[in-house]
Order: sequence, then structure tokens, then C-alpha cells
Amino acid sequence: RQENHITSPADLPTSCEPGQLLLLVGTSCAGKTTLAKALQACLPDQHLVLGLDTIFAMVSERWGGHGSLAHEGFRYARHGEQLQIVAGPVGRQVLAGAAASVKAMLDAGNHVIYDEMLLDAFAWELWRPLLERPSTLAIRLDAPIATLEAREEIRREPHFRGLASGHLAANRVETDLALDADALDQDAMASAVLQHLKRRAAAGSQEI
Repeated sequence: RQENHITSPADLPTSCEPGQLLLLVGTSCAGKTTLAKALQACLPDQHLVLGLDTIFAMVSERWGGHGSLAHEGFRYARHGEQLQIVAGPVGRQVLAGAAASVKAMLDAGNHVIYDEMLLDAFAWELWRPLLERPSTLAIRLDAPIATLEAREEIRREPHFRGLASGHLAANRVETDLALDADALDQDAMASAVLQHLKRRAAAGSQEI
């Protein structure tokens, strides 16, 4: 058992290697949350799991969903069968703060798995500074719309169905790794991520 020598904030190192960010990107019901838990269970180092749902849980009801100020925070917008979450000015400020908070966690040496459903192009741009770090791995989860909608039928209340199709286009972004969340189960996806990390680490050691 390793003895803990950190008994006060003064004992913390003044500088450290930035932590690793595994950014899981995909529309609703793509399997991000399930993969995040699988990765947290098998990665050798401690990884915190955060995500868009973490942020939504902190938002006041007035600024979310169908609240009186949702047009400034996060509101639902339905277009036929598609449902979207639209961020207003306060919502975008919250999203910017979330990305900045993840950066602070990483800079303090913590590893983070972030479960992200991109609401729009603005949300993706917020991650760009962290995407440029060699310690970041962006992972996109893909699945046919029929599979996503079938999952919604099971997991979502009727008035929340349509998020998968509503945010499908916004989450078709270029990432380091793309996983077929229809053909692969959570363990196979986690294994693919671990293998990618090992190959990246081996390539980095060869360049030194």
C-alpha cells in the first residue's frame, strides 16, 4: 500500500503531466455512457467520467427543457420526427464552462472520459484546443439510425424520442477513432480503444 504524503494543498506538485482525455462523441443512444463505464473499469489509471448529462443535471429547471427561461438555456425543438436540444446564450456559456472545467481537471493531472453528444458545431469548436493535445483521443460511436431509434423505443419516454436523429448530423465529426456501436458490444469497443492507445503509445516511444 502506498503511503499518502499529500496532507495539505501545499503538498500537491506545482507542475504535472496533463491528464488523458477520452472524448466519446455520438448522438443519443449511440452507447457512449455504456462504453464510458466499460473503459473506466478496465483502464489501468483512474479516469473520471463526466459528460453532457452531468452538466444538464446541474442546470436549473427554469433554464432547461420547457422551463420559463429555456430559450436562454437549453430548450427542446421538435421538427417532425426529430427532436433537438438547442443551447441559448446562457446554455452556450454553460457548455464553454464545461470544456474549461475539463481542461482544468486535465491540467491538474487527472484523466477524464467525457460522454459528449454534440448539440451543434459550436459545441465541437469548444473542444478544439483540447483535441490538439497529444494526450487526447477523440472517439466517435456510429450506428444505423434504425438501431438508434430501436434503442430509443426502449430507453426513452415518447416525448424524448427523436433525439438520436435530431443530433445525428452534428455528431458526424472527424475523430481519431470511429467505432461501430451496432456491430460491437461494450467490451469489444473498450478493447478497441485500449488497443488504439497502446499503438499510439508505441508510436510515440519510437519517435523519441
